[in-house]
Amino acid sequence: MDKKMWRIMDANVNRASEGLRVLEDLVRFKYDNSKLSEKTKQIRHNLRAILDANLLIRYRDADKDQGCRTSLGYVDLPEDVARPDERSGELSLVNANFKRVQEALRSLEEAGKIEVGYDVGKRFEMLRFKAYELESYYHKRLWQLKFVQGVYGITHDFSLIDSKESICPSSITDPIDQIRRMVRCGIQVVQLRDKSSNDMSETKKR
Repeated sequence: MDKKMWRIMDANVNRASEGLRVLEDLVRFKYDNSKLSEKTKQIRHNLRAILDANLLIRYRDADKDQGCRTSLGYVDLPEDVARPDERSGELSLVNANFKRVQEALRSLEEAGKIEVGYDVGKRFEMLRFKAYELESYYHKRLWQLKFVQGVYGITHDFSLIDSKESICPSSITDPIDQIRRMVRCGIQVVQLRDKSSNDMSETKKR
């Protein structure tokens, strides 16, 4: 039994489990989404069930983990330097933790095939694909929730500018002016309407 291979697997089981816990807590406590919370929890429990927890702990050697020192050192970086573990917002948090989970599962897949057996490696592979599927559903659900919480602006149709079909005064049919007004009012998302088949070159010039 290769002690260092078990160290790799222990670190990545913990890494993937921790990432899944962050994602699970977000949908459980912030979005009250029981279905998505259960899907995330199930992957985490299946992950923990593959390898013997006692063996993982036996070969753990946190004192010699060079990555720990590197990560803790980020706090000493100058303020104008981007830290690898910084989070710019909620979606940044989601993306970082899904990548953490998926990369850890890949490492477990490869190490498991060598140290434990091919079938074990394939079980980690299956969880990795489930994580990809979960990520897609997670983002769609997050977007739907955000969409109903805000006010979204819709411009007049670009194709009707200077058209006889326009029923509005020219002073309010200019979509660029409309967008400026919407932004001043705090609207963050604007739908740009243009039903014509012409390209947007003239619009871009405006």
